[in-house]
Amino acid sequence: MIDLVYSFALLAAAWEDLKSREVSLFLCLVMAVIGAVSAGLNFLTEVAGSAIFFPSDKIMYKIAALTPGAVLLVLSRVSRGAVGEGDGWFFLATGLCLGCERTFLLLAGGILLCGLFSLPVLAMGYVYGKSRRKMEVPFLPFLVPVWLCMNMGEFL
Repeated sequence: MIDLVYSFALLAAAWEDLKSREVSLFLCLVMAVIGAVSAGLNFLTEVAGSAIFFPSDKIMYKIAALTPGAVLLVLSRVSRGAVGEGDGWFFLATGLCLGCERTFLLLAGGILLCGLFSLPVLAMGYVYGKSRRKMEVPFLPFLVPVWLCMNMGEFL
């Protein structure tokens, strides 16, 4: 169920990023709340039958899932906005919704597709003598095909 909700949120955020080069903080907050509630319910159902109430590996797993978003936020500050701050907030919410492995896989796939798109654009700019170094490329639309590939079997 969380995958379906995340799919709609990703599509909305990608469209917004493509259209205005911004990601709504409200959308990220809604995703974060949904992800936190879902994670909390999963945690309670897994732990309900065991004697351990707060297993440290589960807590570290959730903290690790937030790492991509935190790194993107730091990169946004260090690069003075070259990396979008909205991308960082979106990935913090993604970490809560999807967990560690899927968040890292989504980020890596998005970076790969964005790089495969940007490299020819930079090369064409070089060939025609136009600098493309300051060109802004929205990142979240590149996540949509990665997300679809990650879930191809589940959606069919």
